[in-house]
Amino acid sequence: MVHNMKTEPKSALPTRVYCLDVARGLASIIVILWHWQHFFFDHQGRLPEDFQRSSLPGYEWLSLIYNHISILSIYFFFTLSGFVFFWLYRDAISSRTCSLRTFVIARIARLYPLHVVSLVLVAILQYLYLRQNHSYFVIIHNDWYHFLLQLPLASFWGFQDGFSFNGPIWSVSVEILLYGLFFALSLMRGVTSGRLPIVLLGLIALRTFGDQALATLDLYTLCAALECFFIGGLTYDISEFCLSRSLKIEPPLIAVTFALWLALGLYPPFSENLNAHYDLIARTLSPLTILTLVMIESKGMVSFKSLAWLGEITYSVYLLHFPLQIVCLLISNALGVERSIYSSLWTLSSFIFVTVILSYIVYHRFEEPWRRKLRDNLSSSTLR
Repeated sequence: MVHNMKTEPKSALPTRVYCLDVARGLASIIVILWHWQHFFFDHQGRLPEDFQRSSLPGYEWLSLIYNHISILSIYFFFTLSGFVFFWLYRDAISSRTCSLRTFVIARIARLYPLHVVSLVLVAILQYLYLRQNHSYFVIIHNDWYHFLLQLPLASFWGFQDGFSFNGPIWSVSVEILLYGLFFALSLMRGVTSGRLPIVLLGLIALRTFGDQALATLDLYTLCAALECFFIGGLTYDISEFCLSRSLKIEPPLIAVTFALWLALGLYPPFSENLNAHYDLIARTLSPLTILTLVMIESKGMVSFKSLAWLGEITYSVYLLHFPLQIVCLLISNALGVERSIYSSLWTLSSFIFVTVILSYIVYHRFEEPWRRKLRDNLSSSTLR
């Protein structure tokens, strides 16, 4: 979510860019579609060899999302985070108007309350699922060691044996590392507008020519996320440049972005082998989409304000959909309902509807109140 918290008034962007909220919210819902296959995992936490993705609900209309866009949404999340953090924090950090203490408190207040609650909730639900089915649901590493890794959001820092507890939190764990590196580089003015392209080219070269070494050291995911994060930062710099100079790039930008999305879904030589082009798409289509949305909203061509609530519930959707899946299976197993019910489009639609409504309630009744309470209490305690 993009809060009205810009500390430097020099940005050419509006105070709040609602399209970023909407994009983040839609991406979180797309993640639900990717994780819908969880309902068909076996007791070893794997998809059966004979599983056909075409059995997923609405596959004839959603095949592109099931097969590719759901995976690419993770790249998109990191890119969007980079845009937002460069916009909100880079200049403030480099000018020393945002201290490390302020930065850390803001992150703790935003991420930690729901993380802890969902972690405990999943631990309880996995215990109940184990008693009912003699195996865990999808995620098999649910021991005390991984619980302790989860507590400080360190579940995907290289110390893990695999995904644990509330599996989707892995990307937030990676983002914590990105935040730390971003703050350090911003403080040293290492990611200014002039230096960022050089840093980004170095990362792209590292991933292109050193992919095997990165995979061996278990650093490939981190470097991929870091690259996307900095691409988001570069996208912010480009938007600032265009807006501050009133450049009218919207028509060609819309045309190119639309053409790439069309090719993604309709051009067979490309769409049929998308898994070989994920890096290319992450480096082009994700930032182009963000740039297009930002430019057309900043120029007043469209307004996404009425849909801003989608961005507000993103974190809740992301962390609550996995425990909700466990709840669904606990109930359906107790009632003797076959798992084929999860091949129904009606079931999928109902699940998304319930998740969105619950996330809306959780955000307003839990997330936001606790964010304000922690931010205020932690900030005041540092002044005593």
